[in-house]
Amino acid sequence: TGAFGGNDKPETGPVCARCGLKYEDFRTEGRLGCAECYTAFRPQIDSILKSIHGSGEHLGKISRKAPPEITLKRELGNLRRKLKEAIENEEFETAAQLRDKIRYAESRGEA
Repeated sequence: TGAFGGNDKPETGPVCARCGLKYEDFRTEGRLGCAECYTAFRPQIDSILKSIHGSGEHLGKISRKAPPEITLKRELGNLRRKLKEAIENEEFETAAQLRDKIRYAESRGEA
């Protein structure tokens, strides 16, 4: 036990101010305790979403009936995000391929 009668393991991670959920408990259980947890754990949740989905931003689905410009805009956004990541990771061959795809997509739609 520690000097104050607790265990020797220090408290790790943030805690939700509203419901008291500890980040470690969220990781173990996979559930948030309340809506405020999203704010309390935002950096960790963003990191998790990025690792799962490739982005921390939710874009939603595009209707099959959507105009082609909308689909092209989404495609270009995805390609630019991947290009940025490839450059950051020094994956220059991948970056060159993505650059070429962006140019082609831009020429298709004059975007």
